[in-house]
Amino acid sequence: MNIFITDECPTACAATLADQHVVSQTGETARILVTALHRRGISGPLFGKPYNPGGRFAKWAAEDWHHFMWLSFHGMALAEEHDHRFDKVHKSTSEIIAAGQLGYLMMDSDPHVPFRWPRCEAAKKYIEGHGLDVFHAYANVLRDKYATWTQTGGRKVPKWTNTSPPDWLAETTDEYLLR
Repeated sequence: MNIFITDECPTACAATLADQHVVSQTGETARILVTALHRRGISGPLFGKPYNPGGRFAKWAAEDWHHFMWLSFHGMALAEEHDHRFDKVHKSTSEIIAAGQLGYLMMDSDPHVPFRWPRCEAAKKYIEGHGLDVFHAYANVLRDKYATWTQTGGRKVPKWTNTSPPDWLAETTDEYLLR
């Protein structure tokens, strides 16, 4: 389980993703939220089954309600982005909204931006090897992934329906990604 954290703003993170990631990350975010609730002993009929309770993103979301709420807001932004691009509601939207509402009820204060961010293995090499912050590391991970999709000439070619690729992608990669 992985989330591409390219900005501390959850909406900006959702808007940068290619169509394929908007679809997959919406479902992934719902699974992480449900798993984080499960790690805290919370389950219910609105939530699916937990997925990989030992995963680093589920642990991160479960350890602090502020982390959980940031991920909930990101999930809602992904659901909105999905609706904007494809003119339909993602099947995981109800889980994201229900989890976010429950998380908000569990907090003692208004949510704030997390101080600590989870890191996937691919981002770790950019953080440790190049000294990048977590946001720029994830931007490079996405750039690499989209470049690979484009270069292999397979079915996966990054697309941004009803929107444009992020500016940082144009600044950090070759033009072939922006076709």
